[in-house]
Amino acid sequence: MEGRLFGMQRGSIGARAAVMLSRVLLALAVCAASVHAQSAEHTGHTMDEALLLSYDEALALLEQAPQLRARLLASQQLRAAKRDVTALPGDLQLSAEAGPRVSPALAAQGRLGVSQSFALTGLGDARRGAIEARAASLDADRTALYLLRRLRVGDAWMRVHVAHSALEIAQAELRLAEALARVSARGAELGELTRADAADAFAYAAEAKLGVLSSEGDLVDARLELTRALAVTDRVLDVRGDPPQLADPSAENQRALHARVDQLPDLVALLRRGDVLGARGRESGAQYGSQLALGAVLDRSDPTAWAGLATISFTLPLRDRSLRERSELDSERTALQGETTEQRAELHVAIERLLHEIRHSHETLRHADDQLLPAIARGLEAREALFHAGEGTVLEIIIARRSALVMRLRRLQLQGAWLSALLRFGELARAVGVKP
Repeated sequence: MEGRLFGMQRGSIGARAAVMLSRVLLALAVCAASVHAQSAEHTGHTMDEALLLSYDEALALLEQAPQLRARLLASQQLRAAKRDVTALPGDLQLSAEAGPRVSPALAAQGRLGVSQSFALTGLGDARRGAIEARAASLDADRTALYLLRRLRVGDAWMRVHVAHSALEIAQAELRLAEALARVSARGAELGELTRADAADAFAYAAEAKLGVLSSEGDLVDARLELTRALAVTDRVLDVRGDPPQLADPSAENQRALHARVDQLPDLVALLRRGDVLGARGRESGAQYGSQLALGAVLDRSDPTAWAGLATISFTLPLRDRSLRERSELDSERTALQGETTEQRAELHVAIERLLHEIRHSHETLRHADDQLLPAIARGLEAREALFHAGEGTVLEIIIARRSALVMRLRRLQLQGAWLSALLRFGELARAVGVKP
């Protein structure tokens, strides 16, 4: 019997082996079809210990991220300090002069004075404006960071979701491969299969086990990435539920996102940085502008009487007009304008790249569902039918199953990429007030 294909001999032993193998393959095919109902056995012990988050719950937890909370607190502190900002260019000045008078008679004399300067250029408003501009810049930076973190958390959540599904597929294939290896070994013992068939089946079971181990590693890595994205330190996160269901963006929404690119947080943050530089320039100009000083002097030049005098002085900014400070700020603002222009162009390109990713991944997914997967399934069914009829080998079944497994996993990755791209577009659209 060595070297013959299974089922070529029509004896009673061959018939029993054929029936046994056919039943196993049929049962495992049903098992693979219902994989989602039987896949929690390997990872259930860790899921009980983890914090399970739906997509919306993960984004809600992001609100507590330390960086976001710190930036919110920083802007609040600035606005609180703005109320105490003074409009005076300097503090109250006290002066004292004392000494002896020699002629016509020895006597003591002196003067006591007090004065206060007042800015005539709106220094208080300029200072408060600079603080408010900085607080607005911190708010814009926080909004930009929040959007970036939402995109990162969404991608990480989807990666965990895909990793769970990939592990389920790998575990189902391992169960089938192990059953096939056991049946093939029994068939080889009965002389109805070759030792090569049994060895191929055993190798495929080992390969399937390696696939499960690899999928487990991918899942752990994905869960850790989600945990890191949400800055959680006390437990490892996991996901539950399905991702949000979104449709491909309409042409109107695509145009609207391009038209409102200046409202995207990254670009708004750059514009607010420019506002800060402008506000600091106005503050510097007001600091070195015209000033009026009022004061009073108590004079004791005559030893027999005291004299009280009022003083007034006016400072004209003829030379020191803060040109050095303002020129530096103006040059930084000019350079920032170039950066803003380039960032605007990069955002337009990023939007187009995202839209292409949505279209391309969806088209590839449809092709896989409509053409490739059905063709592979038909080929696998034909190979199994030939094998049951005694006209095929275990290796041919393994090759067909491996091809189907690879394509199912690839299809899963395609679906994950498509959904992730849709979620990213949805986040960008909502950031500029476009309903996805």
